[in-house]
Amino acid sequence: MHYLTIGRDGAAEIEEKRSRFLCTLARVEDEAGARAVVERLRKQHWDARHTCSAFVIGPPPQPVERSNDD
Repeated sequence: MHYLTIGRDGAAEIEEKRSRFLCTLARVEDEAGARAVVERLRKQHWDARHTCSAFVIGPPPQPVERSNDD
């Protein structure tokens, strides 16, 4: 079975109609690591009006999947 993973950490940013959209990709080992990344970014961008997050950890058939649309 084949599945995809990110090769390295990364970030991207776009601006649309005077709104900034930031994307952060981070390799982590477990759900606690993913939650730590989300918390770090929430603190770093404390003034953001809307913060969304999502992560998938582990291969199929039972990966840990979480998302939050704030």
